[in-house]
Amino acid sequence: MKKSQELKSRLYKFYDDNIEKGKAYVANHFLAEGCSRSTIYRHIRSRESGKPVERKEGSGRIAIIDTPKKRARISKMFNHKVKWSLRKAGRKFNCSQETIRNILRKMKKPILCYKRTKRPFRTPVQRLVARPKCGNLYKTYNKSDFIIDDESYFTLSNSALAGNDSYYSNDRNQTPDVVKHYDKAKYEPKVLVWLAISPKGLSKPYFRPSGMAVNQEVYLNECIIKRLVPFIQEHYSDGKYVFWPDLASSHYV
Repeated sequence: MKKSQELKSRLYKFYDDNIEKGKAYVANHFLAEGCSRSTIYRHIRSRESGKPVERKEGSGRIAIIDTPKKRARISKMFNHKVKWSLRKAGRKFNCSQETIRNILRKMKKPILCYKRTKRPFRTPVQRLVARPKCGNLYKTYNKSDFIIDDESYFTLSNSALAGNDSYYSNDRNQTPDVVKHYDKAKYEPKVLVWLAISPKGLSKPYFRPSGMAVNQEVYLNECIIKRLVPFIQEHYSDGKYVFWPDLASSHYV
């Protein structure tokens, strides 16, 4: 028996046993258990009208949106598609977006929403040669560690970092402006950070103010000679490593 039916059955019995004490007495008894007042009185009305504990199959409201035909249409609209949103579908079927979400979840095989992920663009030729090239890399370097490096810019206000772009408040009208807003210049000062990583750790980072580009000379002297080479000497004296830089023009002389 479902939890709702179990409550309904107990309420029916308690109501029959204490009918002379009135509805308020019955309601207070079940309110003390934490039941909803509206649920209690709804069950009392059902008992007074002679309705059974178990709902008669097919006695509910006739479905208008969630019919087999419309469910198939909604499934066809959403499954393996990206162009439809719940709000847009709700307008099409004249219902709320939550109704559409519930229908998708109640499918025989639920249709759930997933975040699209980025991947590098590859031409058909690149896709064709990717597998054999990866095989060759594995065969050649399967006993070596890969060292990769990259650089990125960070704003000094930290506003672009996840977790620093939101705030908490129990009353937004009382929250100070310095918390609710942050000043963003059109060309906000940034700092460039370079770093090399491998399975054995991180190299020493290189910091550079924005406006000062990393050219070939800076990359060679500050990143490679002063930071990458000492990192390799410390962790890979056996020579079992492969340095794999990206295709940035400043990485090549």
